[in-house]
This record gives sequence, structure tokens and C-alpha cells, in this order.
Amino acid sequence: MAIIEFKNITRKITGQSGDELLILSDVSFTVNEGEVFTIIGPSGSGKSSILRLMNRLDEPAAGEIRFHEKPVVDYPPQMLRRKIAMAFQSPKLFGPRVYDDLAYSYSIDTKTDENGDIGNRCIEMVKLVGLAGEFLERGVDRLSGGEKMRVAIARALMRHPEVLLLDEPTSGLDPEAAKGLLNTVRELNTTKNLTIVVVTHRFSYAKLIGHRTLTLIKGRVVEIGDTAEFFSGPTTGEAKIFIEMDGEQ
Repeated sequence: MAIIEFKNITRKITGQSGDELLILSDVSFTVNEGEVFTIIGPSGSGKSSILRLMNRLDEPAAGEIRFHEKPVVDYPPQMLRRKIAMAFQSPKLFGPRVYDDLAYSYSIDTKTDENGDIGNRCIEMVKLVGLAGEFLERGVDRLSGGEKMRVAIARALMRHPEVLLLDEPTSGLDPEAAKGLLNTVRELNTTKNLTIVVVTHRFSYAKLIGHRTLTLIKGRVVEIGDTAEFFSGPTTGEAKIFIEMDGEQ
């Protein structure tokens, strides 16, 4: 069952010269509940724009986006972002400790903590993303890049979202740390039935975690389908050329 649906989405921005730039053109697809949906494409193809549209950080120029068959514009933005949470490519942690960063996110909705819910939730979330409980006392300025991304994911999960958006979560990580993080993403999907949408430029990472993959080139969807089938033999000429010339197998 579709949890997110894009219908003929166009996204435009105004460039530095004042000219109108087309970022996405007539983009249509669905994300199914409980799947890991990966988005690949060359740099500048509009991949991150899709994530930002999903939780209304940006708005389309045309078309409609639906969440649970309801237009996203019918949801107050703060409510929508609780349901569709996002961890950015270069996470900014507000600290000074990991606990403070996670607790602030939770306290936005939970004004009182009579039963110690915030502390318990923080412990649960850091363990869920593969960190030890003592990381809660770690200063955010002492974290590695991989640890920062894990904390950012834990923060996104603090308010029980239905969908998690990840924008190049392995950016800047060495291969071992990247694969460890992606294994965590896969476990979150499997154990929590969490719907996850991942933008990545690495083919091997899409193959590792994606159930279905969307290929975006110059703001247009050129192919979408089962990840294993796509990488074993894309059906469109543009996708074939992209895999052969611009990607990492």
C-alpha cells in the first residue's frame, strides 16, 4: 500500500541571475509502506529536492503530494514532520551532549517528564541505531562523522515517525563505517517496519538496502522498479548509460 505518492510534481527555483530553473519535471511515483525506497541519479538531478518536498521543507510549483492518500498541504507542517522525519546529509547537532540533542527533539511535543519518558526514550533510540547507552553523555563535538549521523537518525526517530528520510547518509564516511550505518538502516526497516527513503549516489549501497529504486536524471524519472532487477538490467537507455558511465557498480 502506498504511503507517499507524487503526482506530476514540478519544482522550480529562481537562480542567481533571476532566471527560473527547473529542478523537477512531471515527477510521479509512489513509496510503499514498510519498504526501503532508494533514489539514485547524477549530482544536480533533483534527488534531495524530492526529500524536501515530502515533508514540506519545500513546495512544488505544480502537482500534488499525498501522505496516506491525503494531500500533504492538509497537514500542519509540524505534524507532518513528526510523521515524516528527516536526517540531513551534514547533520547539525545542538548538544552540548548527545542526550541534550535527543531530549530537545522529544521535548518539543512532550512538555512534562514525570515518568522519565525522555531519558528512557533517549536510551532506546541510541541503542536502536547501534550506539551504547553511555553515548548519551558524550559531547557532540567528540563524535565521528558516522556517530553524528547515527545520532541524527536517533533524533529523527525520537517522535515515532512513520517515514524516515535520509539524504546521502554515508557522505564522508569510510566504506566500513558506511556499510555499518546501512546495516543499521536495514535493521530499522526490518525490525520496526519503518518506511525509509534514501538518497544515495553509490550503486552498491542502493543494492544493499533498497527494495525499489528510482533513477532521476535532469529532474525526470527515467526508471523505477525492483532494485535487484534494475541493476541486473535497466530497461531504459538513459538508465543504462547512467549505470555504465556515471555510477559505481
